[in-house]
Amino acid sequence: MQDYFNEVSDKLFTMLSPDETLLVYFQGEESDFTRFNKSKIRQSGIVFQSYLSLELVKGLKHACYTLTLSCDLDEDLKKVQTILDSLRSLVSEVPEDPHLLYNTAPVSSVNKATNNSFNSEQIMNEAIKSASKFDLVGFLSCGKIYKGFANSLGQKNWFEAGSFNFDWSLCYKADKAVKGQYAGSNWDSKRFNRILSENQGHLEKLKQASIEIKPGSYRAYLAPAALAEIIDLLTWGGFSYKAIKIKTSPLLNLFEKKSTLSPKIKLFQDNTNATAPNFDGMGYTYKKDCNIIKEGEFVEALISPRTAKEFGLKPNNPGSESPKNVVLTEGSLEQDEVLKELDTGIYISNLWYLNYSDHSKARITGMTRYACFWVEKGKIKAPIEVMRFDVSAFHIFGEGLIDLCSESELLLSNATYDKRNTSSMRVPGALIKDFALTL
Repeated sequence: MQDYFNEVSDKLFTMLSPDETLLVYFQGEESDFTRFNKSKIRQSGIVFQSYLSLELVKGLKHACYTLTLSCDLDEDLKKVQTILDSLRSLVSEVPEDPHLLYNTAPVSSVNKATNNSFNSEQIMNEAIKSASKFDLVGFLSCGKIYKGFANSLGQKNWFEAGSFNFDWSLCYKADKAVKGQYAGSNWDSKRFNRILSENQGHLEKLKQASIEIKPGSYRAYLAPAALAEIIDLLTWGGFSYKAIKIKTSPLLNLFEKKSTLSPKIKLFQDNTNATAPNFDGMGYTYKKDCNIIKEGEFVEALISPRTAKEFGLKPNNPGSESPKNVVLTEGSLEQDEVLKELDTGIYISNLWYLNYSDHSKARITGMTRYACFWVEKGKIKAPIEVMRFDVSAFHIFGEGLIDLCSESELLLSNATYDKRNTSSMRVPGALIKDFALTL
């Protein structure tokens, strides 16, 4: 794919006039998709697709077009020639863009992950065998993802890596289910079966009659999947420089140093993640990581190229101002000590339907989901009925944080809208005091 991308982009650059600049961005994948129901394969397919985005720039005027490639060189070259002519006509008509910013100092790179170790057939067979006694409903996506960038200034970047993402639920009855996920670049059968075994233990507890607990503040353990849902909501403008400047960030008080978080909190954008590229469609490459919060205090906001041009800054985040690969560093709570340290309270595996109840104070509401339990003296007693929570992120990551787990979990995005998403989170579980359940 890299050679094909280079051949198409090189040919395009020979078609330009001296006053034109062309940015070329490539996205492709070779993916296997499998759906499971009742621990059997119900649907399986292979997707091979590739897209090319052309952005023609002339002064401060620019226009972009994205096409699907056939990977027949003669046919694709005819397409891109026609599109380039159309872009020329369009650029002559559009107004100047005062916030246009693209990289003019070429920095080329090649990143090919060669140590990926997984096989879709093996994963499917292990899933069927290991979960044969259960009603497993799930979705497996795996395969290679390709990204490429080139411009007429001489820059070329290439990324390719393989990954798998197995997202499933073990169903008991009605709305009673235990959710599991295993994602990464190297399949480990022992780890998969360990996760499945933990799911099985929760499923057995789920068969007990649910208990209702009264609204109030409880000691709570948030599993990585639950904590990731909260962090995901905060990425909606929470770490954006533009949102801070126009005062729409829910974490504005943190950035203005009116509030702080626990010194245990270190959150950063990982630009060396093995499942995602470290460059964008405007030609910017990014440093190893971008520290957003360190020891509970704001360090650096995320700046997109357009925001950088508007405010006279240097961009530090690909494309937008939402982090694509979030890492929350671990704490000191051992995973096998979670129930003991929780003592009496609620064990929350998953959350859903999250939104802000008070955006300006980062106050978040949502529902518990899947396997959530009442715990007494370090022992799971029974599942709880679905409850609504309402808690500020400043409490969860601030005065309410007791500790973070010493192990984190890689959670790849399972979004496949038009193509597989490359964003991810690496998040530990968290022990929280006074976690408010409202109804």
